[in-house]
Amino acid sequence: MPARSKQASQATQRKGKGKETAAAQVESDHEGYGDDVATGNSGSLAEKDIEAKAGVLVRLALFQEYKRMPIRRTEVIKQVLPNNSRSWNVVFDRAQAILRDTFGCELCETRPRGKGEVQEIHTQTQNPGNQRRPLADGGLAAIEEGAEGEETTTTQKTRKEAGTRVYVLQSILPSETIKIMAEPFAFDHDVQDEVEDEDSGALIRWDKGDGGVTGHVGLLGIRTVILSIIMCLGRVVSDDHLHALLRRFNLHRDTVLPYVSKDVTEPPLTLDRYLDLLARQSYLEKIKEPGPNGQAEGGLIEWRWGYRESEFSYKAAGKFIEEIMLGREGDSDSDDDNEDVQPGRRERDRQREERVSKRQKLQNDLAKAAGGPLTGRD
Repeated sequence: MPARSKQASQATQRKGKGKETAAAQVESDHEGYGDDVATGNSGSLAEKDIEAKAGVLVRLALFQEYKRMPIRRTEVIKQVLPNNSRSWNVVFDRAQAILRDTFGCELCETRPRGKGEVQEIHTQTQNPGNQRRPLADGGLAAIEEGAEGEETTTTQKTRKEAGTRVYVLQSILPSETIKIMAEPFAFDHDVQDEVEDEDSGALIRWDKGDGGVTGHVGLLGIRTVILSIIMCLGRVVSDDHLHALLRRFNLHRDTVLPYVSKDVTEPPLTLDRYLDLLARQSYLEKIKEPGPNGQAEGGLIEWRWGYRESEFSYKAAGKFIEEIMLGREGDSDSDDDNEDVQPGRRERDRQREERVSKRQKLQNDLAKAAGGPLTGRD
């Protein structure tokens, strides 16, 4: 028995050492990868290989974005860098340069699901007990609690710095440039007669959309309205409440949306199916709460913004609402200048100040309704 016990003990020790060695190897690889990312080490790839791999990454990103699917770093490494994962950093940077210079867009890392800004603020407010209490004199429990709090904070910080490693394409063109590119431009009569399809002459063909099932400009407008409604309700709304508000636009669950891109062969969508597709494309998050006794039936469904808020931000939604309610900024001034009978200079200044005050008040009201500042690009 003692001999068997000794052999078992030695086997256990060898097994434990094997696990420690494997863990050390994994940790060493991870640290090496981090060093390569920080220093921009290209690994074993030559310059021409980096250029070729970056081109493949660009094509993959454009293809995934056309389908409104995220680009995951793990999948990119499998398809583009199966034997050179340490070269990710330099290949990614080169692909970013190509996307910016050629296509006017860039890869933007998304936030984690269910990690919106205001949600984190609400969580901290609703759980004040999680905050660290001041240390009492000689209080061992308070010291231990403080140490645990520091460990948790460090872990959360590390996870936040690590990121999601999931990317979407985001335009870097200025909003004013996009506005000019979307303006209709009338053709000459001779040229217009030669064009078979109706063409507004704009550089951006909003009437065609992106060619996907949800790419029509009419569906883009419905999506913008839905996102704006959710933002104004504290960035979260129940399914029943959302549909009650959409019915005011004559949009019911089974309403067929008569908007289809010219390149799509599928039938038009219903409102319910459109919402589900927006959730799959990460414009929305559909959260299903369990019903009584944890059952799936009878549970509450909530809608939130998805992680594509980098594409259409809270600030852009606020500007959209502002233009609907007060018109575009500067339009009223140009109308006043074109009037035959203009009011006095003091009256015009007073009217401009009044318009600025109204816009500022509306922006403050929108921030209060959203539960926090409206961040992001215009």
